[in-house]
Amino acid sequence: MMTALQQYIQRYWGFIALLAWGGAILAAGLVRFSAFHMDETSARALLLTWSLIQQIATPIPLAKLPDLRTLLVMPLAVYWPGSLIAAKVFSMLLAFAAAALIYRWSKFTATREVALIATALLLICPLTIKQVDAVGAAPFLLLAFALSPILDRRYRAGQRLVSGWYFSQILLATFAVSLHPAGLAYPLALAWSWYKAPIAPRQRSLYIGLVAGPLFILIFQEGWVSPDWLANPVAALASIFSGTPTAMGQSSPLIGFLLLFLLIALFILDHNFLGSDFLGRVLMLAVLTGLSAADDTWGMTALVFILFRGMYFLVLANERLNRPGLLGERGIVLLCLFAIATAFMVADKTYARVIETHALSPQDQLIQDTAKIAKMEEKLKGRQVRIASQWPGRTMLACKCYVLPLPPPSPDSDAFVKQIRGIDYLVFDHKARSNHRLVRDIAKAGGATETVAVKSAGVILQVRNSGVPGAMPKQGDSAKPN
Repeated sequence: MMTALQQYIQRYWGFIALLAWGGAILAAGLVRFSAFHMDETSARALLLTWSLIQQIATPIPLAKLPDLRTLLVMPLAVYWPGSLIAAKVFSMLLAFAAAALIYRWSKFTATREVALIATALLLICPLTIKQVDAVGAAPFLLLAFALSPILDRRYRAGQRLVSGWYFSQILLATFAVSLHPAGLAYPLALAWSWYKAPIAPRQRSLYIGLVAGPLFILIFQEGWVSPDWLANPVAALASIFSGTPTAMGQSSPLIGFLLLFLLIALFILDHNFLGSDFLGRVLMLAVLTGLSAADDTWGMTALVFILFRGMYFLVLANERLNRPGLLGERGIVLLCLFAIATAFMVADKTYARVIETHALSPQDQLIQDTAKIAKMEEKLKGRQVRIASQWPGRTMLACKCYVLPLPPPSPDSDAFVKQIRGIDYLVFDHKARSNHRLVRDIAKAGGATETVAVKSAGVILQVRNSGVPGAMPKQGDSAKPN
């Protein structure tokens, strides 16, 4: 009886672990099912797929088109249109699938012990849960990276130079590049692999597809949607232990510097392995190429590298002490495991408390205030308002009204007034460098707009004479109309 149960558990341990992890996250309240705390690109992708399936016109294509994760969320629009719960559960499944594939890779390149410890820490990390909650790009990107060595082996085992496995790699590389600058690591690692270990004497034609696919998608979607260019990598690494600094308090920069030092040390110590292993090379290049936009997606990529390769060297260092007993052989490993797991779970508990109290980030608070104004306007005027927002996807999910991207720069004030005609409100971060020209246009336009609210994350401006008569909220610091 016991043997049969053990065989059953061993056979279906993956599904059991998925149910246990997913159930624990949902039961602990670590995922919010509201329109807030969403990734902007994911919000656009969901809105676009919902509109296509339901055949409803949407202004989302007027902004930059979302990345290729739109194709993966398309089934959600078919079976669960308008459901944010389905999107977040789907993100949870992708995160677990990526972790399972990376576990399998680590089991063969390191040890099963290292793979188990690193995977467990990855699944309870607050940054992982934050990405699942936001339907962020990290689970999609890590899944693409985890599939890369499998496709590479299948392609090399084939008999044809240009086959289905070749095009599968090109499509997966294009998908990874569309998500984040760190995705450039996949085609770079593939080109490096083909150069160091040629597949055929004449293979120059292979590089054409490898360059054309990612280049085409970047031109088609006009680059990346909302990268955090030149962000501080130390802050991104520090957020690994806190999830989101906005919700839990800013992490100590010392943690970020320690992780950055550890990252550099691992690059130096592990250079032989990184030069010979395909996925290891992809992760290394992803950390380097993603430095240009060191956000949470980059931070989670760096986290995977630190956990799986750092734990490997930690186990080796503990074994070299040659001390008898469990504490002698694994004392340092157990101490680090206990400290990291405790820090992660404390941050997860804080995150659950933040969700329970409905606390929002400054950007989400600004969007929520905009949604309140939109509902008030709808009651007063009997119509939906039109909003131009810096975050059109997230604003549309919250306001459930027409949301357009911000107007482009104008040559003069008259042209700017014509551009915003028909728009009721402008919502944007007035301190962002990318919006300096918009602020200048608004200043030149004089009384074309009126300030409704000034928040730490941005401003809400009402457009005068927007084309539809109606009451105007009084100017003030609160977004709630008087």
